[in-house]
Amino acid sequence: FDLLGLPPEAWTRWMELVAANDRGHIRGMQEVGATMDEIVAIRAADRAAQGITEEQEQQAAAAVLQAESLCGGRLTIVRLPHNRTATVADRLAPELGGPGYENLLVLSSEELNFFGQGRLVLLLDQHFPGGWYGGSLPERGFWGYAGVVPQVTDLLIRELA
Repeated sequence: FDLLGLPPEAWTRWMELVAANDRGHIRGMQEVGATMDEIVAIRAADRAAQGITEEQEQQAAAAVLQAESLCGGRLTIVRLPHNRTATVADRLAPELGGPGYENLLVLSSEELNFFGQGRLVLLLDQHFPGGWYGGSLPERGFWGYAGVVPQVTDLLIRELA
């Protein structure tokens, strides 16, 4: 906002929610006092901005039904036929009616994506450099990597065992 040279009074509630969503997904929005209607609207706008199709939404719904729970429920793995992970993360979010997850690994043919404990995000980045990460670190965050690296699952299972 500062880089754009905009005055503080131009900052809106929508911008605050988008920024909170970017940093911390639903939890981030809750931290700034978002209502359920605001959360639903921001998440829908986020998925629309990503160009997520209805077919991808349906594929995610089917993939979530096949989710694996490992390490005493501390790791959820979902295999997705595309890389639109918001379709999975939103469906699993308890705030949106899902069962929840502590740590989530989404595997697709194009990339790997992890959402969860900050220490695991940083560990994945250390072991598999060249990906991307962010979020509300060091508490929680996300990590992604283009391509398929089977060792990611093994590393997470060892860390959560």
